[in-house]
Amino acid sequence: MTMAMNTKRQKIWRRRNLAIGIFVLLMPFIGSYLYNQFRTPGAMLTSENYMDRPILSFWINDFWGGNLFAMGGGGVMCCQRIEGPTVKVTWILSRTGEQLRQGVKKERASANITSS
Repeated sequence: MTMAMNTKRQKIWRRRNLAIGIFVLLMPFIGSYLYNQFRTPGAMLTSENYMDRPILSFWINDFWGGNLFAMGGGGVMCCQRIEGPTVKVTWILSRTGEQLRQGVKKERASANITSS
């Protein structure tokens, strides 16, 4: 009777080990599939400022991009879905303390960019 129990347990453990081995081999494929299903679709946009004044804030299709230093300061905006052929870019130019005291008004501008 102990021999029959031993072989039954061995069969169960062999099946478990086989199932665990198959699961371990399939795990990278399952992980890759799930990553592609749930990742945020979109584009990474780089931003650059070549004006003499810094940009206080900017938006691309109402997605905030931060601020930019004057003459080449920039950064990367990540993971925003851009749909359609037109992109709306809006920005607010920064003011120094002296400009605020002189009464320089906030300058807000926008542009629509169409892809070809």
